[in-house]
Amino acid sequence: MEPDGLTGKRLASARNEIRVSQRALAAELGVSVRTIQNYEAGRFVPYRHLDKLSRLLRCTPGWLLYGSDRDVDALLARSRQERGRLQLNLERLVELRTRLADNAGRAEASLPAPVTPER
Repeated sequence: MEPDGLTGKRLASARNEIRVSQRALAAELGVSVRTIQNYEAGRFVPYRHLDKLSRLLRCTPGWLLYGSDRDVDALLARSRQERGRLQLNLERLVELRTRLADNAGRAEASLPAPVTPER
């Protein structure tokens, strides 16, 4: 379902404004005309094609989904913060993996040599 129930109407409006047919838009996206009809009817949200649709229709993804970019800007800001936290966690995990490998190597080196049976 759509974020605000109007994504399909905005998509149809933007498409009509630039005078592009459903068939032409479908061909440009590599989807069927039925898919465009489903998008415009609000049956499906075009997440997969959102970036390309926004370029073709000369609007922003935020406008297509929400009618404004405020929600998208807030989401992008939170995403950037989360990405920073994830990057720090990844760096920490790499550091811990290196330490673990070093410790495992030292532990293996300190073990007595295996005893081989005499023949």
